[in-house]
Amino acid sequence: MSHLIRSIAALALIGAQLGPVVPPVAFAQQQGTLPDAYAGLTPAQARELRATIARLTRERDVREATLVAMAARLRVDFGATSFAQMIELVEIRAQEAATLRAELATLRDRFAAIPVRADRDVAQDLLQRARAAFDAGRLGEADQLLAELTPLRGEALRVRLEDWQEVVAARARVMVVDGRVAESVAYRRDASRALDELTRQTQFAIMLQAAEDARLGGERLAGVTLLQLAVDVFVNDVLPLAPPRNRARRLGDDAEQPRQCACASGPADRRGGGGGAARTRGGSV
Repeated sequence: MSHLIRSIAALALIGAQLGPVVPPVAFAQQQGTLPDAYAGLTPAQARELRATIARLTRERDVREATLVAMAARLRVDFGATSFAQMIELVEIRAQEAATLRAELATLRDRFAAIPVRADRDVAQDLLQRARAAFDAGRLGEADQLLAELTPLRGEALRVRLEDWQEVVAARARVMVVDGRVAESVAYRRDASRALDELTRQTQFAIMLQAAEDARLGGERLAGVTLLQLAVDVFVNDVLPLAPPRNRARRLGDDAEQPRQCACASGPADRRGGGGGAARTRGGSV
């Protein structure tokens, strides 16, 4: 636990000194209005992108339409990035997409075990449509269909808690694949507080993954905002839920590096910047 906090603090400090290489443009365009992924590329670049997508389709078991949609989103959100970096980002997102497809397959098998047929049919239909939308590159539609699955712990349909958690994880990953890392973090945070029956251990696991998503996104994209968000989630969500033995060890580790953590959150505090430095647990992202 403590080594992750030190890594995030160091990354945030570096990011604060250098500034973001390319600030993400959140929701620059809706999924249905994304431009052609190949528009504006030189012939050589278009060939390389097509070759990369074809290779990743074979290697990662991800559909071509999904990768093309991801590339289009990356070109909108990180239009000023170098072409080489965009190819690298496509590779990273392709791995996330492959992991998501595996998770959806696992959910399909688990939903087959829902004992009540009517409930089983509803859950399986939504999941099948979500996977089809994802494979067709309609990432926003896949997100919305998975969103319909997450409230299914209500009176109408009692999906098992374990399955509900898997759907939450799958939907958050769709957001990450679609370049909406900050939104995925906020979604996990809301989900971790949604049900009284969630144990502290489960909440801890949900928020730890949220912090990791923000950390990895900020590290890969040199994005200060995401690194500051990672620090915020660790301080205000993960650490308060950590098992007692981890909290005790953390206190000793933190005492060794007070200046580093202060530097990581300090610039945002001085600027008054929102979404960055650690806030009280009741604060929003």
